[in-house]
Amino acid sequence: MANQWTTLALLLALVGLQGIAFGQQPPSGTGHAWPPGARAGTKAKVVLGGPDWTPDSRIFSHDPRVSILTLGKPGHVLMHEPPYWFEIKSYLNDPRLTREVSAEIDIPKDYPSGPFFWSVANANGVGSTGMFMVGNLPEVMENEDRKTAQPVPALPVTINGRLRKIEEVDRYLLRATKTGLVQCELTARKIGSDFNAVLEVFDAKGGKIAEAFDTEGTDPTLSFKASKDQDYVISVRDVDYRGYRNFTYRLTMTEGPRVITTLPVSGASGAKIPVEFIGVGLATGQPIIESITREVTFATTPFSYTLKTPIGAEISVPFQTLNLPTLTNPEKASGPFAVSRRMTQRGEQHRYKVEMKKGETWVIAAEAHRFGSPVDPTIIIHGPDGKMITSKDDSGGLPDIRHTFLVTTDGEYVVTVMDQSGKVPNLSFIYQLSIEKPRPDFQLKTAGVQGLPLGAKTELQVSLTREGGFKQPVTLSIAGLPKGVKVPEKIEIGEKADSVKIPLESSKDEGLDISLVTITGTAKVEDQTITRVARGTIKGGNLFPRQTNDNEVSHLLFATTMKAPFKVKPVEADGGRRVPRGATHLAELIIERTDGFHEEITLDMAGNQSRHRQGIFGPAMKVPGGTDKMEYPVFPPEWLETTRTSRLALVAMGLVKDPKGKPHWLMVPMDGQITMSMEGALMKLTSASEDVLLKPGDSFAWNMKLMRNPKLDGTAKLELLVPEPLKGLVRAKPMEIAKDQTTISFPIEVGKSPMLTGEWMLTARVTLLRNGHPVISEANLIVEFTPSTESSLIK
Repeated sequence: MANQWTTLALLLALVGLQGIAFGQQPPSGTGHAWPPGARAGTKAKVVLGGPDWTPDSRIFSHDPRVSILTLGKPGHVLMHEPPYWFEIKSYLNDPRLTREVSAEIDIPKDYPSGPFFWSVANANGVGSTGMFMVGNLPEVMENEDRKTAQPVPALPVTINGRLRKIEEVDRYLLRATKTGLVQCELTARKIGSDFNAVLEVFDAKGGKIAEAFDTEGTDPTLSFKASKDQDYVISVRDVDYRGYRNFTYRLTMTEGPRVITTLPVSGASGAKIPVEFIGVGLATGQPIIESITREVTFATTPFSYTLKTPIGAEISVPFQTLNLPTLTNPEKASGPFAVSRRMTQRGEQHRYKVEMKKGETWVIAAEAHRFGSPVDPTIIIHGPDGKMITSKDDSGGLPDIRHTFLVTTDGEYVVTVMDQSGKVPNLSFIYQLSIEKPRPDFQLKTAGVQGLPLGAKTELQVSLTREGGFKQPVTLSIAGLPKGVKVPEKIEIGEKADSVKIPLESSKDEGLDISLVTITGTAKVEDQTITRVARGTIKGGNLFPRQTNDNEVSHLLFATTMKAPFKVKPVEADGGRRVPRGATHLAELIIERTDGFHEEITLDMAGNQSRHRQGIFGPAMKVPGGTDKMEYPVFPPEWLETTRTSRLALVAMGLVKDPKGKPHWLMVPMDGQITMSMEGALMKLTSASEDVLLKPGDSFAWNMKLMRNPKLDGTAKLELLVPEPLKGLVRAKPMEIAKDQTTISFPIEVGKSPMLTGEWMLTARVTLLRNGHPVISEANLIVEFTPSTESSLIK
């Protein structure tokens, strides 16, 4: 085995950071949690999921205050559920297929409301960063099997739901306990769910009274006026009616008005100033944007102010404290200041004159997005001679701006702020401009590692941002590295440097390891010793961040890895095989083994498929040790389109021992894909019965017709498939269908149960073996259960 390890590679992976290189397929994509959140102080039973997880994948919380205990191993690959899309929609917006594992998340009672990050890691590396939201309101779960609108308990409440299928619309029934405003806030993109939600509210007669379409990816909110003892249905869907298991969301419903923003948005420490609170229904309780003004005394640290409204509601509003003078519409300033103002019309420009001196450094920030305002600010700076020096729009990929400006000439500078959103302003179009001289300080960020072969070296880059004239050296320390990874005893970023490349060396004799790592910098700043922790940006995470650090973590997940000593590739070229729909296709594959590896491997569907799969399925299949060629069974359903090729991507997994003799699962993607040009089906089952109207306890005969290719010999098997909630209530004994039988009467037994209400789809499946592999055709029938005393077939 010693020679084998001379060809194995060790890689050091930082979670989610740009520039990382893996030797093979790492766990990839954004992970999801179901439910996506829980209340502080609970031990939440959850299911965590992500694509391409190996059986020994481990889950880590990036916040040491939260522990995650997995309760088993990741399950099988989870398919898209019907209904399916066809034509152009079948090519687009295909979420990755996931595996899921049960887990328990222990959240401290004092944990603040908001998200924390978690990641998965294994011998392939680190990936699949997910978010979990912690709340402080009562929480309920969506009943995914319910056919009618789910009753909502007393408000306030947070509902954990998900759009599991294409075309799914989740509905919640609210009976108002009093007359007044109801606020609905949906959180999806903010917890990493990549869909654009639509919120709609209907009255008891089915009339739509409110709607909010999230076409900009910001997560929708809406308000509506409810009347006491009246029923309302709140629906949630994707704007394009997409759905999958990772389309999770949190719908928070509260009573009373809602604050959107304030003017000013912050204040100087100790200042007592009038603040205009802007929101929905603050003054009159009507579902319109309006404002009220209150005098607020700003504390020395961030604090919350209790706003008492004229309609009797009380709202806790958080504020930030500035160490700057807070001015009101200054026309001219000679020192640092902050000002909050409102844009009242499109294209409006606000100009500020500031005295500056040569050699000074100023930080100019225009912020709106951070405070929930629709303003998209741009700043333009003109020099003393009236000529434009610079124009800035967006910082760190967000609409808000933070610009460091070095003054080259004494004189009066003009800073212009304008809105680029193109929207018609309302009361909430607030921004804050701050102009200040930065204090000496520094920040640290990490860069990716390109690879660390066994027994070799590589470099980890740490970048330094100097602020306020800070020029001192920074001493770095690294804690928590995986076993066998060494760094120099002394690491320093010099006085004139803005980064350092830290040599990393891995031992060729150590076993694999995964750990949370922190990188800390220490320096002297104005006679004080300060420390700063290096932060890394994760992939995925919050898809609608308010600030650039919303997707940063200070505890970084490292993993040492090995290279898989096997590869898999298809024999046939792209589109080279015509395959009948509904019949198993045996795709020929080549198994290449290296480094003396002759053990068993497992083939399974990859999470990342090139097109919407429409139910194309391949099993988890074991390949015996030493095998270099095999046939993999792919089942293309009978409804696939014949106008295009269909594809299936695979991954291969195998157990490989590390230098300490401990086995680890390694994964590698198949080189290429299994491709099929579809042609007509060999067998077709059709329903002769139309939709059926029944009452509980009725039984009926489902009439069907079966056509098959003459070459299909033998007896077929007919069985009934029912939705999970109907199992045991609607049933049928399997039937054998002779070769020459073309008409079928399938007896269906129906029990008596209050569960049997509304419309349900039953599926009849006929299976026939061809060369030992199944040919399958299905027929569907809509059954509606009614409490009516009469029942009949609808012709």
